[in-house]
Amino acid sequence: MIKLFSLIVPSFLLAFDIQGYIGSEYRIFDNENSLKEDYSRSLEAKFELKHHTSEYSFAVTAEFLKDYDEDSRTYARLNEFYLTKHFENSDFSAGRRVYFMGALEVLNPVDIISRQNFGRDPLDDRYRIGTYMAMYEYFSDDIEISLAAFRTERADEFGSTTSPYNIFGAELNKEIDSQRGKNHPSIMLKAQGTLDEDYALDYAFGVIRGYDTQRTFTQKLEQAQWLSTTAFTYNTLAYKNTLYKLEARASNIDRNQEAKMDDYIYLGVGVEHTLAAFYENIDVGFLAEYYNWIRLDKNYLSADSMMVLMQNDLFLGLRIAMNNASSTELVGGVIADLDSGSEQSYYAQIKSRIFDTLLVDLDLRYLNPSNDRITMMSLIGEHSRATINVRYYF
Repeated sequence: MIKLFSLIVPSFLLAFDIQGYIGSEYRIFDNENSLKEDYSRSLEAKFELKHHTSEYSFAVTAEFLKDYDEDSRTYARLNEFYLTKHFENSDFSAGRRVYFMGALEVLNPVDIISRQNFGRDPLDDRYRIGTYMAMYEYFSDDIEISLAAFRTERADEFGSTTSPYNIFGAELNKEIDSQRGKNHPSIMLKAQGTLDEDYALDYAFGVIRGYDTQRTFTQKLEQAQWLSTTAFTYNTLAYKNTLYKLEARASNIDRNQEAKMDDYIYLGVGVEHTLAAFYENIDVGFLAEYYNWIRLDKNYLSADSMMVLMQNDLFLGLRIAMNNASSTELVGGVIADLDSGSEQSYYAQIKSRIFDTLLVDLDLRYLNPSNDRITMMSLIGEHSRATINVRYYF
């Protein structure tokens, strides 16, 4: 029986593409608040299992993180598990998945379906939480049209009271105040395509009817989400060695509820110019991005009160790709709050591979908060952080 099982299991696994990583992370903090923790040590793992045929595809992603110094960061989650049925010119998928939209480097105003994992790291939006959704996608030579229903049932988490990023003085309520219940679906209709006759233009535009991605906070430390109709677009245009980027969303908040939000527009524009082979095989890219949150009514909560990070901010950065055997890359820059000349944040990230399977990631951050406004950064206080992450990929 054992021999038969050992023969069946390997043949079963051969039908799947299995990949992922196992890693360790160490973070050192220098906090203005002496009551916050000074470091954290964690182990992490991610496993991806995929199967693809001409008729069906299946994907499962499991994520684990064990933090030995801040238990609230610890989690084990099936972040993705969804099935896709393939037709001649279309796909239908259902399940839980991470769905990304956007084009900019620092922040994506239109990435509004799968929420950021704030509990793991509020300063790094690479970590996302899967969303339950069903989607039909139609493909043609000129355009791709998507119709999806999804729900955003999870409340954001910001760690325990000892975390440098918990700005509330207590742990947030894990329930979310939803006007029609947390299972009320949101509906998205989106069209996207590419025009490459004269310029390489990738475009996408659409509309979402459901809960707005921007949330508010109550005095009971509850999060509230409000019904809205949101139009969005994200686009990139490549011309010679320069990439132009645009993201925007406009939300109309329902007024047949006790909404505490104004209608708003969230805009992000950017440009990235690359000097290929600037020195030998090294490519150097110069980045500039601008973000603006525009309140259309100004009757309710301000962007500061809703903890909006990029309200009237300019990012200037640099990207260096070594194009060597280790695929070494450096990205960094400064973000300046134009409403407050004193508030700035700096970051630098260096990635390099060793023996193709080992990835070393060094991430450096420094926050210099505003001294004349109450912002999310000012509530964190002056803060610096160094993170070293080592992962073994298989």
